[in-house]
Amino acid sequence: MKNSILIAYASKKGSTKEIAQAICSSLKDMNIEADIKDISQIADINDYDTLILGSSVYYGMWQKSFVKFLLKNKDTLCQKFVWLFSSGPTGEEKPLDITKGWLVPAKQKELIGYIKPVEIKLFHGKLDLKCLNVFEKLIIKKVDAPFGDYRVWDSITSWASSIGKYILNK
Repeated sequence: MKNSILIAYASKKGSTKEIAQAICSSLKDMNIEADIKDISQIADINDYDTLILGSSVYYGMWQKSFVKFLLKNKDTLCQKFVWLFSSGPTGEEKPLDITKGWLVPAKQKELIGYIKPVEIKLFHGKLDLKCLNVFEKLIIKKVDAPFGDYRVWDSITSWASSIGKYILNK
């Protein structure tokens, strides 16, 4: 199928899902239809030629379901147009400054090099104290991560628009 698009996400608390929904909405504004699914609900990606895949980041790691999906589908993904995004760092600084240039977890660098995504993007995240369990609160306190919603929606929709332009011109 030409220009069959899947947006898939691994979201622990819902913030990354909301980013995926915003990406889907931006593409729809450009008259580009896309399927959107939780990554754990995807059985087959063969009908898609373009995939926009995202995961939340906790403790410097992608969600296990996200990594499992990438590993399971790596041979197919490397033959498709793939964009990756992560959401997680909170604070006023640029996301890459917060993560000291981190775009991909160290354990997945070789895998991502094999897949060769068109682009990888890191977005600010959201950290809501009410949504955390006791263990998560202890970790967050230890790393001194700021609470709040630091997602920059203009940055997200701008990135989605650049993907849309790429799709329309390929």
